[in-house]
Amino acid sequence: MARGKFSWGPGRTARKCNKTAAYHKETGFALKRTANSLFANARRRLAAHRHSGDAQIELSHGKLDYFVTLDDSRGQNAAAAIEYGHIAPDGTFVDGVHAITGGVRR
Repeated sequence: MARGKFSWGPGRTARKCNKTAAYHKETGFALKRTANSLFANARRRLAAHRHSGDAQIELSHGKLDYFVTLDDSRGQNAAAAIEYGHIAPDGTFVDGVHAITGGVRR
């Protein structure tokens, strides 16, 4: 767990302390480590269920956060159906892969 030394006192509002904590280097390391772990687990889960090979897991980085996404723009644009499931033509429900949501611990 990231640890940092933050002072709360005159001139230090909650907003300033939160910003300091969010941009602290150890917080960044913890976010990156967690994102890479989720990325690796999601790729492994998707690889176990891949049919056509069009969908892929991507990792991107914003100003502060990391994003792990399921992209199917090269295929049928069915990322939500791949992740959560869909109704097959015969009317039965096909469960999703849960590549991203299955790797999240609560």
